[in-house]
Amino acid sequence: MTVKYTLKESELLIEYTATTDKTTLWCPTNHTYFNLDGESSGDCLDNVLQINSERITLMNDELITTGEVKYVHNTPYDFTMSKRIGRDIYSAELDVTKGYDSKI
Repeated sequence: MTVKYTLKESELLIEYTATTDKTTLWCPTNHTYFNLDGESSGDCLDNVLQINSERITLMNDELITTGEVKYVHNTPYDFTMSKRIGRDIYSAELDVTKGYDSKI
């Protein structure tokens, strides 16, 4: 597995690549959070994010992935088009995790 970080104008691109010799469930993630407004500027809810992924992997009550996938279209997890991080953060679908996590 490789991870490539690229700064391109005002974007931070994170690209994951993996090769396996057998069929493998692969769910890369990144838990690094940046407030692009700068240190001591408050929360990052006004930052704009785009994630080029149409599906998420669901989790059980212990936050372990189940292998089941869900399409993100028309859900709070839909970042296929740029949107503010805070736009859907208070939706009922995110009540259990109090934010973006795929335990639904």
